[in-house]
Amino acid sequence: MNNHNNEWHQFAGSALYQRMSGCRVVQNPNILKTLFSTHDEVRLHTPMIGWLMDPNEDHGLGEEPLAQLLMLLGVEIDRSQLADARVWCEWAFPDLGRVDLLLQFPSGYLIIENKLHAADQEAQLWRYQEVLRHLSPDGECYLFYLTLEGSEPSDVSVNDPEGNGAKGNKANYQCISYRSDIDVWLKKLIEITVEDPDMGRTHQILSQYNEVVMEAVGMHSRDEAYEFLNRTGLRDHLESRPEDASVMMRLARSVTYLHASLLDELASRISEQLGDDSRLALVAPPARWNKLDWSIYEAWASNKPSAGYVFFRIQEVERLELDGVHLVMGLDADDLLWIGLGRFSGSEHMRAPGGYDPFVGMKGAQSNEWWLGWYTLPGLNPVNFDGEDGVARLIEEKAMTDAVKTAVQVAHKYLEEITC
Repeated sequence: MNNHNNEWHQFAGSALYQRMSGCRVVQNPNILKTLFSTHDEVRLHTPMIGWLMDPNEDHGLGEEPLAQLLMLLGVEIDRSQLADARVWCEWAFPDLGRVDLLLQFPSGYLIIENKLHAADQEAQLWRYQEVLRHLSPDGECYLFYLTLEGSEPSDVSVNDPEGNGAKGNKANYQCISYRSDIDVWLKKLIEITVEDPDMGRTHQILSQYNEVVMEAVGMHSRDEAYEFLNRTGLRDHLESRPEDASVMMRLARSVTYLHASLLDELASRISEQLGDDSRLALVAPPARWNKLDWSIYEAWASNKPSAGYVFFRIQEVERLELDGVHLVMGLDADDLLWIGLGRFSGSEHMRAPGGYDPFVGMKGAQSNEWWLGWYTLPGLNPVNFDGEDGVARLIEEKAMTDAVKTAVQVAHKYLEEITC
């Protein structure tokens, strides 16, 4: 037996191992986690933030949430204006894009671009500044770029679009974060509602959403951390056996690598089977669409979901309205691991043909203005390692084979409709 195996044998026989084997992370029920992915920007985070910002919504707090948020962001608007404020989510402006959150108040407008993991679009912030300029040429205008950690947008998003004749123009924006701004905002609202018996339901919604935000940025409460440590007895164990610290660090790293390798194997086996189909030709992803590779898998295994894609050009397509259609396998925070159909010309993502929805009767399939259809693989959350939907279950060959089979069958259904 080599030294590493001996170390593991000793650790596996320790009292700490026995305690951790029987220790379960106790989580309170959270309906938001049940209904949505933690990183679901479009269906969870944007609507929730918009709901709280709107003084006329049924949270019962009036303009208080909006006032607290604006104060955190350093926006000085007289409180008397906030009662008449209006909020829109996902409002589309022709040729300028779809604004995530738009706030109108008597003296101006404010836009929040909500960006958890999705890639920046070309001139996106520049276009949103144009929206503000058109809505309120002489009024107060504010543009915020919201990410998990307060990251800067790419130059592609900030700079004016190529060929518009106004070189050198850039969007004027401010970066804000879920970690430092939204979390603080929610905790303030939780504090306001905790003692008010009329705010019980709103308090529960705030508390559950704050749990989602903390999970999205990899945060845990101090009480939760200490309580778990007390149950495992980890500190006491390391005081008596400090040499086990290196064993546990190697174990933690090995779990991360195993998690990533299983995602890698799943995606590779799906790609290999799709690559055997003569109707498909593997091509490089368009510009600003990251290739699905090890860095993406490792990010998910580290609870930092990232976006990556595999593109196949579909051949033998005769319908003019389907020109440029591609089969795409994606791994992203919005839809987890999915198979879909989209139209691309060079680096441009083209809209799906209007009125064309051949997969409306396909259970689990979705579509929108950009995708003819997409299907998320059921029963698998790539960010989880353990549990019923965890990646670890793919260690069993049957589970891996079934997941690959499901993905390939969906792809074939798409191809049969497109190429017939």
